[in-house]
Amino acid sequence: MNKFETEVDIDMLKFPDNINFEDLTEEQADNIMDETLQQIYILLKYSIMSDETISLDFLEYIKRDFKYSLDIQIIKGGFPAKARLEGSKLVTTPHILFLDADIMLEDKFVLGDCLSYNTDLVTVPFQTEKGFNWIFRLFDIQQKMSNWLGTPFAVGGFQLWKTESYWKTGGYDETHLFAEDYWVSQKTDKMIIHSTKGIWTSARRFKNKGFFYMFILSIKCYINRNNNSFFQKHHNYWI
Repeated sequence: MNKFETEVDIDMLKFPDNINFEDLTEEQADNIMDETLQQIYILLKYSIMSDETISLDFLEYIKRDFKYSLDIQIIKGGFPAKARLEGSKLVTTPHILFLDADIMLEDKFVLGDCLSYNTDLVTVPFQTEKGFNWIFRLFDIQQKMSNWLGTPFAVGGFQLWKTESYWKTGGYDETHLFAEDYWVSQKTDKMIIHSTKGIWTSARRFKNKGFFYMFILSIKCYINRNNNSFFQKHHNYWI
């Protein structure tokens, strides 16, 4: 197995476009979210490094314990771009939410709020572990400036697309070995960054690779935003 096939992610959630979260109490929101879980279609991308010992037991556990509320299919093989592309082909709802496994939606109203914009793509800022939030705030500035300049981008951790708009971009390119989320999101000029402090993620990338590596790589992504071959290399991102 290719050494660089790594990560275990929930890459895509599909949910019905018929819920209005406006003017709901927290208890009402909880009840609606519980009901919505029964209609969510989760696609897991699972791939593994050759020297790791992670098993598929946890996937079988999820399939068994949630079989009455979640319809789960597993896409095996490939990098995240492959899983996201194959998952998106199964979508029949008006919207697609691409969500990473290490994202916590502590803001119970965020999905309804994001849907209310009725635009091609909505993303959110992230909160993270103590000592790393300043990096994410710098990222927010970079993202807002890029959006203002007409070259928007959104990380795959949270991308809420109109399905029709997503496919107009061509969708995820399965030949991309990294930053596939940057490539597809910068193809739209109608993106909104929803303001919330209720979305949490881990700082694992910055812990593993360091701030300067990630910062330089983000600059290279911007410079090469129209260079398809740049995204077809892994740039040691998965090592």
